Amino acid sequence: MKKSIQWMCIIALSFSTVANAQLFKKLKKKVDKKLKQTEQKIEQKVDKSVDDLLFSSDSTTTNSTRIRNDEYPTMEDAPMGMDQDQSINQMDVPSQQENLFESYTKYDFIPGADLKVMENFTSTFIGDFPSTWNTDSSAEVVEMNAQPGKWLQIGNGSKTLVMNDIIDNWQEDFTLEFDIAHDFPQESAFKRHFDIILSDLKDANSYLSDAYEGKAYTYLRIGAGGGSGYGILINKKAKTPGLNATSKTSYDAFYNQSIIDKVHHVAIVKKGLRIKMYVNEEKVIDMMRALDPAAVYSTLRFGTNISPDDQHFYISNIKYAGDVEIPQSLFKNGSYQAHGITFDTGTTIIKPESAGVLKRLSQEMAKSSNTYEIIGHTDTDGDELMNQQLSEERANAVKYVLIHQYGVDASRLTTSGKGENAPIFHGEDPVSKAQNRRVEIKQL
Repeated sequence: MKKSIQWMCIIALSFSTVANAQLFKKLKKKVDKKLKQTEQKIEQKVDKSVDDLLFSSDSTTTNSTRIRNDEYPTMEDAPMGMDQDQSINQMDVPSQQENLFESYTKYDFIPGADLKVMENFTSTFIGDFPSTWNTDSSAEVVEMNAQPGKWLQIGNGSKTLVMNDIIDNWQEDFTLEFDIAHDFPQESAFKRHFDIILSDLKDANSYLSDAYEGKAYTYLRIGAGGGSGYGILINKKAKTPGLNATSKTSYDAFYNQSIIDKVHHVAIVKKGLRIKMYVNEEKVIDMMRALDPAAVYSTLRFGTNISPDDQHFYISNIKYAGDVEIPQSLFKNGSYQAHGITFDTGTTIIKPESAGVLKRLSQEMAKSSNTYEIIGHTDTDGDELMNQQLSEERANAVKYVLIHQYGVDASRLTTSGKGENAPIFHGEDPVSKAQNRRVEIKQL
């Protein structure tokens, strides 16, 4: 059928004028896009049917993370007969934003402006290890029962994990963000920690049996074990005598967690020798001299250690960005691309970790009497009309929060949406798509 449609487009093109040729070319592009979307949906349904067959309750497997969460509300889940406005408005309830930022009043994290790496495992098959990563052990991509998207499941043993995309796009100063969850209770002193390790190791893929290899390294530890094995820790090993340092902060959100689908957002800023680390709304580490000034750090790796055989960490939505300088004026070029404002998948609900950017925007707006247009943008995934509607509703959501949470005068803000029609990147890779999914604030 796909070939028939393509031949019809070719025949029509051959008999058209130049103007009509351009029209049919655009039509053909839309037809191809629709066919691609249909094929993807069919593949997803086939994959789900296979998963249901292989991993149903009658199966002997115990890996519950393979069960798809088909009830998670996304734009694609809206029934075909449902009015588009109705579908989006059901997910865009202003009251859901009312108290979202209350605990984030002191949150000041702003991601780097130059996104280099985006990893959400969309290109990795379930059960596989991502092809651009490296490890001395094993891990696999899974789907969690109560969270959308794909996750890297990391289990028993001591492991070293390397994201080669980060190494290939190394930045002297950077921000790193990711989501992390685990599936175990806090009831004993087993080892359960997840480390982010900066080192002077020249080859990130060497010495994989020891994640902490290097003459100088600093690691940030998320400890989710019982007893003394929980909390947030930073440990610096320096080449320079007398500069070793360590600091620990108790973080009860990990220890008291009893549900396996609780996701924590981690954000890290490395600027010069200083490292700041946030978990959810709390700044848990801020060390001015977290690195050895005599060392050249060029490697970032993850190190994990879990004692029990049936327990795991899960990570996803990893973002690595450079250009961490915050300009004196966000609008020096007339507009600001607010990549740090992010939304729950397929909805207009702003994620609370967007608070740092929203607060910075409100502070900038308070310095002048200018008016501003908030413009929503999407990537090209999904239906074009739904993307247009979604971009408009997301712009409205940002306006709502700026007014009701940050006190910006409503008369100074207007909104619009451009859907997928104003991309700033034209690739189909995760980084390009993430850059195109944005909110733009234009100073009028």
